[in-house]
Parts: sequence; C-alpha cells; structure tokens
Amino acid sequence: MAEIEEITLEEWERLRKELLEVRQVAQILNYSVSHIYRLIDEGRILAVRRGGRWFIPRQSVEDYLRDHTEASM
Repeated sequence: MAEIEEITLEEWERLRKELLEVRQVAQILNYSVSHIYRLIDEGRILAVRRGGRWFIPRQSVEDYLRDHTEASM
C-alpha cells in the first residue's frame, strides 16, 4: 500500500488539517469506499494509516483527479 510510514505527533497535528477520510474521498470522487481502498492498495492514492484508520492528503486526491482527467483526454 502507498503509505507514509512513521510520522511524529507534531507532523500528524500539522497534516491532520490537510487529510480526508476514506468516505469523504469516496463522496468527492463518486466512488465506493471499497474502490478507494483498492486505489490505496494499488498505490494510486497516497494514504496515511493512523489509529487503525486511513487518511488521504487532499493533494493526493487532487493529483489523482488531475492524472485521471489527463488520461481520459
């Protein structure tokens, strides 16, 4: 999985404001939650696992949208 390995508490606090939950990303992309997990597993969307939950940086979603849009042109 595309995962940021170890992050400090300070980094986590800074990043937390820029992170989305899997269900939020599913709504944004109009995909199922299971499809978002598949994208994480395939490394197509970067995610951070914290406390048993996955969080996705907003930039990763923007990158995916840009790449996906360019690929379909």
